Amino acid sequence: MAKNEYKVLAGIILIFFMLALVYNWASPLFENSDELFHFPLIKYMADNDLSLPVQDPANIQEWHQEGSQPPLYHMAAALLIKPIDLSDYAETRRLNPHARIGIVSDSNINAVIHPLDRSEEFRGGTAIALRLVRLFSTVLAAVVVAATYFLTVYTFPDVPRWVGLLAAALVAFNPMYLFVASSINNDNMANAAISTVLVLLVWMYRRDSLPPVRVMLLIGVLLGIGMLSKLSTGPFMLLVGLFWLALALKHRAFPYMVKWGVVTLGIALLISGWWYLRNYDLYGDLTGLNVFVDIAGRRPTALTAEQLWSERESFIRSFWGLYGGLTVDMAAWTYTVFNVLAVISITGAVVFFSRGLKLFTGSGKTKPFSFHTGLFFDLPRIALFLWPLMAFISLIRWTSMTWASQGRLWFVSLSALATLGAVGFYELSRRTRQEIAAVPAIFALVTAAAAPFVWIRPAYAPPKLIPAAEFSEDETLAEYTDPDFPDESVRLVSVTVPDEIRTGQEIHVELAFCANTPLSRNWSIFVHLVNPFQIILTQADFTPGGGALPTSEMAAGLCWTDHYPIEVKAGIAPEDTILDVLVGLYDARDNTRMVLADGTDHYFVQQTQLKVGDALQQFTFGDVVRLKSYEISSVVIGSKDEVTVTLEWEVLKPLNKDYTVFVQILDPRTTSRIAASDQQPAGGTSNWQPGQSITDIHSMTVAENPPPGGYVVLIGFYELTEGGAFNRLRLVYDGVDTGYDSMTLTQVRVE
Repeated sequence: MAKNEYKVLAGIILIFFMLALVYNWASPLFENSDELFHFPLIKYMADNDLSLPVQDPANIQEWHQEGSQPPLYHMAAALLIKPIDLSDYAETRRLNPHARIGIVSDSNINAVIHPLDRSEEFRGGTAIALRLVRLFSTVLAAVVVAATYFLTVYTFPDVPRWVGLLAAALVAFNPMYLFVASSINNDNMANAAISTVLVLLVWMYRRDSLPPVRVMLLIGVLLGIGMLSKLSTGPFMLLVGLFWLALALKHRAFPYMVKWGVVTLGIALLISGWWYLRNYDLYGDLTGLNVFVDIAGRRPTALTAEQLWSERESFIRSFWGLYGGLTVDMAAWTYTVFNVLAVISITGAVVFFSRGLKLFTGSGKTKPFSFHTGLFFDLPRIALFLWPLMAFISLIRWTSMTWASQGRLWFVSLSALATLGAVGFYELSRRTRQEIAAVPAIFALVTAAAAPFVWIRPAYAPPKLIPAAEFSEDETLAEYTDPDFPDESVRLVSVTVPDEIRTGQEIHVELAFCANTPLSRNWSIFVHLVNPFQIILTQADFTPGGGALPTSEMAAGLCWTDHYPIEVKAGIAPEDTILDVLVGLYDARDNTRMVLADGTDHYFVQQTQLKVGDALQQFTFGDVVRLKSYEISSVVIGSKDEVTVTLEWEVLKPLNKDYTVFVQILDPRTTSRIAASDQQPAGGTSNWQPGQSITDIHSMTVAENPPPGGYVVLIGFYELTEGGAFNRLRLVYDGVDTGYDSMTLTQVRVE
């Protein structure tokens, strides 16, 4: 029977490989999660004899925070690509200056601008190298699939072996796991090492004899690989220590296990320790996380349970399938089905483990439950719960430091999770029909097979180009000319903008352009909504064709259409006003703008009415007070001008403390303030009562000679503690913590 099961396991791994190759093809170069940063780091190591870069938050390189990762995966990948000519690297990695990474959208989701004919996908050294490293990831990821089978079989010797095959299939056919397995990502090496060690630990625990020395030495090597691949191996070391203690108790062999435990740990540290010492020497931190987070970006405020709960949807979706740079999702119903299947499997697992409250000894015999250690303590089963819990707690800690609510980061414990899921469906199949156990694997396989063709590949499809003959000359609204190449021009043939918009909503602008001539530059498009004081209240900047159209590759006489979302923030204007809608084209590299015949650099489309809606009322500070309205004395200011901001507050609940209200005018690019007011409202906020309306007037003086340009008005509440800390009230939207502790209102212009 075992031979047949191994054949089925080999078949599952083969299907996994084939699907991973399809995912490799479906995702354009550099579009998989963080691949834009991982590959430059690999290239740097290949070009510099495997030396590591020194990270500096003040001078961020093209590998960004990935240069702070444990480097073994990148080193191995660098050796793979070292013989390959990467002279086309800069041309292939053309960054999209308007990429909307981390946002599910149908426009500008691509991290790089790809050739219209997609000629770079399988030609050129960079394409070959990148896809080769993706294949390296797939090989590592396949180890986890195999390890899951053996983990299930060794942990549950009493259940049929097909349950192990089901667990392996749940890993292999998880669409998100396939996506990660076909991506350049160091998670794959760490996951392979950890999953294999977990299998070896369970195997040693199930034996009646002492653990073989060669296996313990192998564990040391694998732990070293894991520690030099991903910091998530750190928490796993605690589980390894627990197994070591349990084995010492089981065999009453403390000297033996301590001796070889020290050797095993020594091997792991010999392999990985140098990197941690290097971090301490360079950054004063063994893990280097301080620099990593400084580069990746810290959360602006401390993570709360409420905010964490509000991020659950993105976490769940990125566990089942959220592709690209977290920009391409599947149909909503697929997540619902996956979640329902997960709940069913959890229910089955609970029934399985509660049945009789019996645990298995190393010999596989059933004995009554006992809290004593030794023979009656079944650590392998406990580990299936303990390791995912430890990994989840570690992930929460990481998420509290930076924006990292991604379910894929839990894949470090995917073998254990899949084993529990398979056992849950096995238990349900015992009580119904055995065929039911195959349902989750079949659904996952069908979804995984469909994803590259239905969701991933279409999301990056080149735009549809339209012959100019479909637009008459009379439809031309404006003709833009390249100021450096006057013979090159583009015409705007249509624009659709709502006649009335409201604050707090998202509007969509639709445009159509035609290239009159071939173009030398890759132009970007801007749409500005400008108030009567010529201040841009909101805008959209985007690469044409939904991000997929490099205009330098367009032939004359072809047209394209664009639609793009523009967010109209809740507080951008204190009152109803008229906005001018302006459209233009510019080169994002040097901000050169195309010009019209009259010398201007934008086309006036129309005026649109901006209505101050009730969206502002959905924001509160700490769920206790909200801003009803506000006024500002002037939005055009200069050196040493007096500015007055009047805030109208509505009290929702007693505040109980005397908070200070702050109003700041600052540069959004540098956060430097040019004017500020910090004052406690008259009577103190501790005396505010629910239902009250409070008028709060702030006067401030603009600094001397601030740089001309646009600035934003920022407001919030804080309490100054005895220790000198500033405890700010959190900004809440519709009952959900936003993760911020201030609100941005309108923009002002310094002249």
